Amino acid sequence: MEKVVRGKRVVVGKEPTPRPASVRVRDGKIVAIEAYDAPPGDEVAVLDFGEDLVMPGLVDSHVHVNDPIQNTPWEGFDSATASAVWGGVTTVVDMPLNSDPVTTTVARLNTKMDTARARKLHCDVAFLGGITPDQAEDDIEGLCDAGVVGFKSFLIDSGLAAFQPVSEEGVRRAMGVLRKVRERTGRETVYMF
Repeated sequence: MEKVVRGKRVVVGKEPTPRPASVRVRDGKIVAIEAYDAPPGDEVAVLDFGEDLVMPGLVDSHVHVNDPIQNTPWEGFDSATASAVWGGVTTVVDMPLNSDPVTTTVARLNTKMDTARARKLHCDVAFLGGITPDQAEDDIEGLCDAGVVGFKSFLIDSGLAAFQPVSEEGVRRAMGVLRKVRERTGRETVYMF
């Protein structure tokens, strides 16, 4: 499926001011930025936003979706992603704590991902894995393979018994595991602490 999103005020790359343009999208990916009046082609849907601003969606890289827990009406995937979209966010990255279970193993990540799939999502969702002192190296590697986009750990007390701080040695151990994953897969992984 191909479509053209066009407008008189389109934010393009690092250009300082919006300009007239057409954004060609194929299978959900931007494939070209063209002149506003470029012919769309046969059987191409055209969305013309006129003078409204057309810009890339934002990524919120630090979201605590409290789901699955009992407070989902006020901060579950449905409400968190709906609120994000209202603010121009098209992707939220869920932190690995403040929900039960914390996402420190593949099984716990799968619980979180299954919960997200069962809820109404209004934008894309990515997940961070957690790194804790008692975690096996296989858990970290498994979380990488399961699709987390990065990791979070604490160097001080997080306030959660299930998410204890790691030592300098623990950080070095985790970074060694992530280095092995990069060598095996070629994929870089973000690690925040």
